[in-house]
Formats: sequence, structure tokens, C-alpha cells
Amino acid sequence: MTVTQRRHAIVMGASMAGLLAARVLAETYAQVTLLERDECSAHATARKGVPQSQQPHALLLRGKQILEELYPGLEAELHAQGALSGDMTHATRIVAGDTYLAKSHSGLPLLFATRPLIEAAVRTRTLTLPNVRLRAGTSVKGFVSVGDRAAVGGVRVRTADGAEEDLMGDLVVDATGRGSRTPAWLKELGFARPRESRLPVNVTYTSRFYRRSPEHLGGDLMLVTLPNQPKDRRVMGCFAAEGDRWHVFLTGWHGEHAPPNDAGVLEFARSLEHPDLAAFLSSLEPVSDYAVHRYPANVRHHYEELRRFPRGLIVIGDALCSFNPSSAQGMTVAALEALALRTALRGTRDLDAVRRRYFRLADRALTLPWSVVTGSDGSYPEANWPQPPASRVLGRYLNRVQQAAVYDGAVSRTFFQVGQMVRSPAALFAPTFVLRVLRARAPSRAPQASPPAVQPNL
Repeated sequence: MTVTQRRHAIVMGASMAGLLAARVLAETYAQVTLLERDECSAHATARKGVPQSQQPHALLLRGKQILEELYPGLEAELHAQGALSGDMTHATRIVAGDTYLAKSHSGLPLLFATRPLIEAAVRTRTLTLPNVRLRAGTSVKGFVSVGDRAAVGGVRVRTADGAEEDLMGDLVVDATGRGSRTPAWLKELGFARPRESRLPVNVTYTSRFYRRSPEHLGGDLMLVTLPNQPKDRRVMGCFAAEGDRWHVFLTGWHGEHAPPNDAGVLEFARSLEHPDLAAFLSSLEPVSDYAVHRYPANVRHHYEELRRFPRGLIVIGDALCSFNPSSAQGMTVAALEALALRTALRGTRDLDAVRRRYFRLADRALTLPWSVVTGSDGSYPEANWPQPPASRVLGRYLNRVQQAAVYDGAVSRTFFQVGQMVRSPAALFAPTFVLRVLRARAPSRAPQASPPAVQPNL
């Protein structure tokens, strides 16, 4: 058994996963050092190392609960900086096909804020901890092995001026995202690379900010389409954001994309079933350029399967499992993994035990979000993802649930509670719920949350 005194923990990457890891490590380590390749501004600005930050982000309710647990008062701070909140199904307009979901009070308060604003607030709070320091402009070039290559005892770093040094620590956490080099560095140390599950999506996001007035959409904070996969390959959404803005995105799977120009974006919006989306978009005033982000595949690294693994190394966030951003699960999963790390660190100082426990808990936390993306993104023929008969039946049932949610507020509430990770998926299969889904029928006239043409002041 190898015991650490928990003197120094090193976190590679200071994005959301790295910041959350640093927050929980600060509870048990005397010093925590965050290493970040980018320069980090105190303001809410997009960074090169987080290219997806220019696209709209959603923090699921479970993720928001965890952030508030780790940083009490954080939501109030975000509101003070312009973030907004509203009920999932009452302060929004959700389109399924050519129909709006019936408005109801779900009891699910959504947070509307950009990724840079959330990350900047979390970074500020993390760096106020007396035992956490940030070394920006510092890249990691590899692991420093110790104990006859049986353990990772630090990292080799390069500063912005080109100087290199070995930074030693008791624990190293890889939070470097989808570009993580840990699989390759493990091989260099004589360990096996983890098995990789890769689900292609070939998704392209085109987004832009527009001016927002409080009277837009009658005060509602979101207008978004709910895709029926695999039939639908195009979606669009408008999220309220700080600074009196709409953050509008148009997303397409497997080659479908909105060209980053006015004509191409409007054509994409007009191709959607409900005409309100294009009508609303055409009425807005842009306040930014277009931003495009391409995402090739969901990727999961199965570190939990490795029997040989160096002591003193943990992997978290997108470096462990990265999701198609349209699933809106990334920040929440990072928060769940941070809680897994906190739990793993409690009760033992044996780094091997910490690693085994962490990867086991993280694997458990990934079960629901990974099943969501494999069920949705995996349904497209281009994905070539195994779809056994049971999975196909499940997919058809979940589509039926989504259709029932259009007309039944109780079905909608349960459906979104599960989607927001605050209720077990088992709720979707309770006998009373299944019966309600099967009995759901469209009324003689489909519910409408707005007039046929959505103008900004309606």
C-alpha cells in the first residue's frame, strides 16, 4: 500500500472539469496547482482552449445543484452578472415537430447564462481558496514517472517563454479535455491504452448573438426544437443570455449544417417543420459574427477496465468521456465526476484505492448520460452503432414518451426531470407512467404557446 501525505495535487487544465477537480482537491490537499495552456481573463470571455464555449451551453439542474453545493451563493452571483432563470416548461417554448409542448409548471428552474460567464464565476471562486493557485500560459509535455515507472509523480511543463521544468506532486489529475494525451503517455510508460468507445455524429453548430428585449416571446426565455431522432437531423434554439442577448444556434447531424451567412442560416431555419423559428430569427438584430463549431464523435475512454494503472493519476471531464454538446450534459457530468473524486478521496490515503474507487464511481455516473447519447446519436444509420432489438424497442418507446409530453404536463414533467438528471430513469417505466404515455392523445386542436407567427413582441 502506498500512502500519500496529500501535500500537492496537480490539475492539468483549468476549464470546468479542472476547476471543479481543484475545488474538491483543496479540501484534502495542502496545495493544489492548476496548469492552463491559455491565458485566463478575469472576465467572461471565450478561450482558444475551449472552442465550444462560443456555442450555447445548458447547465442541467443536477449540475446546478452540485455547483451550488461546492460554491454556495454562485447562482446569485451569476444573476447579479445578468444570468436569468425560468421554469423548464413554463418560461420556455419547446417545439416538437409542428407543435408546441403544452405549457405547465415543471418545478425545474433552468439557468440561462453563457459558458464563459459560468466558467469565469467558477474560476474566480476556485482561485479564492488559499491553497489553490493557477499557472496560466503553461502547457504539459508529459508525465514524470517515479518508482520504476509504477507511479506518476509529477508533470513536465513548458512556460510561455519556452522554459521547461518538472513539477512534482502526489496526485496528477488530467482535465485537458478531448485532446488528452494520457492514453499515449500511458503507453510510453509501459501501460496499456484504455479501450475507446467512439460514436460518430459529425455535428456542426452555427451560432450567433442577437439583441434581446424583455418583451420578446412574451417574456419567455427559450425557443427550441426537440428532435425526434433519427428522423430529424436539424435543430435550432434561441436561449436568453446575459447582456440582453439571444444566443441562437442551428445544429445538424451527419453533414447537415447551416452555412455561417444570413441566407444559409435563414434557409436552414425555414427547413424546420414549425414556421415560428424562421419567423422569429428573421426579426432579430445581430450583435456578433457567426461562430462555427464541429464535433466529430462522442468518445469514452474505459479507464475503469485497466488492471494496471500508474499510482497518482486520475482522469476527469472530457478527457474521460466527451459528449456531443447538443446533449447538454458536459458540465453536469464534470460536476458528477468531481463529486466522485471527493468521495474517493475520503476514508483512505492509499492512492491505488482512490483511483479504483474514483473510476468505479465515475463509470456509474456516466451510465445515464452515455445511454442517452448512444440511444439518440446511435440511432442514425451513419453511426453504425450496434442497436440490438431491445434498444430499438426502447428508442421507439422514448419517442412515444416525447410525443405524449407534447400534450400531457405530467408526462412532460417526469420526462424532463429524468433529462435534467434529478430523477431516476426508472420513473419512465413505472406502470402508472407507461399507462399515461400510452393513453396520451392529441386534443382536437394541438396546444399552441404562441400565435402562428412569432414576432419579437408577442
